[in-house]
Amino acid sequence: MRKLLVLLGLASLVVAGTAFAQTDQDPDMIGIYVDAGAVENHAEPGAFGPYPVYLCMTNASAASGVSGWECSVEVTAGVFVLAWTYNGTAVNALSPPDFAVGLAEPLPWEPVIVLMTATVGLFTPDTVELTVKPQPIPSIPDTPFPLPAYAAGDDPGDLRSLGYSTGWDPATGEPNVSCVLNGVPPFPIGNDEETWGGVKNLYR
Repeated sequence: MRKLLVLLGLASLVVAGTAFAQTDQDPDMIGIYVDAGAVENHAEPGAFGPYPVYLCMTNASAASGVSGWECSVEVTAGVFVLAWTYNGTAVNALSPPDFAVGLAEPLPWEPVIVLMTATVGLFTPDTVELTVKPQPIPSIPDTPFPLPAYAAGDDPGDLRSLGYSTGWDPATGEPNVSCVLNGVPPFPIGNDEETWGGVKNLYR
């Protein structure tokens, strides 16, 4: 039984999503941003202690929203994430930074759906990179490469792949860095050489 499906009935409170005017206009995308509106993925906060970043889905193709989601978040070695805070009443079948999350109630559709806030501990001005990747045992094990995924709000069995807002290497499936603090900005949002529409065709 897929973890993402098993989790969807385990909690019981209503939640809400967050909507803003985001940069990436492609459907079914995921990224990490320094704002909850999914506009910026780079900041220069220096060394100021806790700093929040936001794992966001943009332009979900499921009009019913999100009843579960899965991915992993890779963080620069030696950097501590002080807290992983889920949006909604959520159960994670894995241990951070790996996530297979089921929600008590769907997050309703909005152009930007904040899935989680990660509070990064910034105690030096060194560069911190965060990268969204598929979780270790993806629910959609399609070839050629696994991807993050989510379940539609009205049907936990309706699983949909998520593309990377900062793109990937189509030869290896390796995603580009999603968000950078105190360093060179990552790839532009929604401006990958390989369009997400083209990538989706690989999975048909």
